Amino acid sequence: MNQSVPVKITFWSAVLMSINIIVGAGIYFNPGPMAAIAGSLSFLGWALVGLVLFPVIWALSQAAQVFPGEGGFYNYCKTAISPSAGFFANWAYILGYTGTAGVYCLFLKELLVSQAGLTVVAEYSVLVNVILITIFSLLNLLKVETIAKLQSSSALIKTIPMVFVIAACVFYWGPHVSFASSDLCNLGYTMPVAIFGFFGFETCCSMGDMIEGGARQAGRVIITAFFISMLLYTLFHIGLVYIMGTENLAKFGAVAFPQFLGFSPAVTSIMQSMIAFFIMFSVFNAFYGVSSMNISNIFSLAKKNFLFGSGILSKTNSNNRPPMAVIAYGLFLFVLVTLIPNMLVMVALTSLGICTAFAMTVIALIITFCQKKDYARMLMSVIALASCAVLLYFGWMKMGDDTLMRLTNASPVLVGLIVGFVMYKMQMSCSVTNK
Repeated sequence: MNQSVPVKITFWSAVLMSINIIVGAGIYFNPGPMAAIAGSLSFLGWALVGLVLFPVIWALSQAAQVFPGEGGFYNYCKTAISPSAGFFANWAYILGYTGTAGVYCLFLKELLVSQAGLTVVAEYSVLVNVILITIFSLLNLLKVETIAKLQSSSALIKTIPMVFVIAACVFYWGPHVSFASSDLCNLGYTMPVAIFGFFGFETCCSMGDMIEGGARQAGRVIITAFFISMLLYTLFHIGLVYIMGTENLAKFGAVAFPQFLGFSPAVTSIMQSMIAFFIMFSVFNAFYGVSSMNISNIFSLAKKNFLFGSGILSKTNSNNRPPMAVIAYGLFLFVLVTLIPNMLVMVALTSLGICTAFAMTVIALIITFCQKKDYARMLMSVIALASCAVLLYFGWMKMGDDTLMRLTNASPVLVGLIVGFVMYKMQMSCSVTNK
């Protein structure tokens, strides 16, 4: 009998798959706020965050090899530190990505007002929060296969506006754009916004066993995909600066670029409608995808009996989807977007949660490499931890103008981490008592 051999994907196929994961709808939100922060040199924010994030990317690619098996951040930190650390890292990651869903929810509402002319969205913001989150909750009760098909539909659509701007930049290049060296002073503060465009690269770490050449190739795939994505982001941002000008980009955002192409009003109107549709579709799909991932993570924790009401949260419907986990997640997301209707603060919240998970994974690597006396990789991991500290610092500074405001805005993640950890310890204590 012939045994089937698992089909492996080539290096460049894996790179393209990784780029598709990394490049999301966030690219259409980020350039405007970055231009408002760092002016004419804001496009350098992509290279800066790439430089700072590179050691972290290296570390996570190492973690996928050093700590094989399922579980992601939970597995990494559980193996090297403790089960409690594993839960804390995974919980921080979930809280961070709930912030990502919050960004997409707020961005979608903004697009419905600015591009679709639905001013009623701004007038009844809380009601719209209920409607949008209910829609996405219901969609997340569909079969996983259906969800996957809906997600894959945006792979090409989401890149159309970006590719168009990069190609069109050739015709708008000229001396009419000036760059002020004084803008360099604020460049660091673009990092919490720019890094939002790169979140998702960590999901590529699980591709090692699928790639020709094995897990060692995974690191090369991740790094190659990351730098190609960074180049695309930078070229797109530069194109926007030359087409729109820095002030217009900061004021109107990337989605308004068709208005500055110089075409007739009729052509401009058609192009604006098409671009707005592509971008709104991408944001809709990204909101859906992030929510689906968060719900799956909550379901996974419930199956491990780590959460209050795990028995209820882990129950599934006929489509093998967890309805109570969907409801619990929807309620938390509703509270989050209603209490914090500021996209930049929500971006900083995302960075706070996800970078905490990154930092704990790097600590797990430092411990492991120290035990193995692999001092070269331990040193690189220490540099990665320093990178996490830099990202957390700038994310914290973008939370508000003073410490009280920062603490207030960061409270969903900070309180969520404390409550989640207490919940986990109580659940573990009950499990031991029951035994």
